[in-house]
Amino acid sequence: FFGCESIESITLPTRITAIENLMLYACSSLTHITIPDGVTSIGNESFGQCTNLSSVTIPDSVTFIDKGAFMSCSKLTSITIPDAVTAIGPAAFAGCSGIKAITIPDKVEEIGAQAFSGCTGLTDIIFEGDAPVFLLETADGEYMEESNTFHKVTATAYYPINNPTWTSDVMKQYYGTLTWVPYGQTV
Repeated sequence: FFGCESIESITLPTRITAIENLMLYACSSLTHITIPDGVTSIGNESFGQCTNLSSVTIPDSVTFIDKGAFMSCSKLTSITIPDAVTAIGPAAFAGCSGIKAITIPDKVEEIGAQAFSGCTGLTDIIFEGDAPVFLLETADGEYMEESNTFHKVTATAYYPINNPTWTSDVMKQYYGTLTWVPYGQTV
């Protein structure tokens, strides 16, 4: 369905286990997608450039969101990253300027370079677990000196209090203009 500009909605078969690379790339009229239960990964740029996509339902079975998966979906206003996700690829949500808040589940171990770069509407970021490792490979396969994960983002970032993985050096790696606030109970 790559580049099918007339598709407004689509029902994906329930038997699929992965959203393939570029599956619905640049389907600019697509407004909503429900990813079926049982899907474990969302491929490279699978929904990238779907500029009218405003709603996505991702099942709890998803463990990996690949590079550029939702890149430049500027009308996307909210996204729930399932608790089972362990890695978010480079530029996965880059340019999703309509997203207001994002929660990074505690199982996320890796976040790719520029994963949320250009999410200019983002005001709240909640990290539920240990500080994820930031990968420096970009969506183009090049390597950066810094992750630029939240480049062009001004937001409040919340992290678990008394979690030793959250150091000031780690927080600097996220870039953007982030105000860091600990949450939870002190022990």
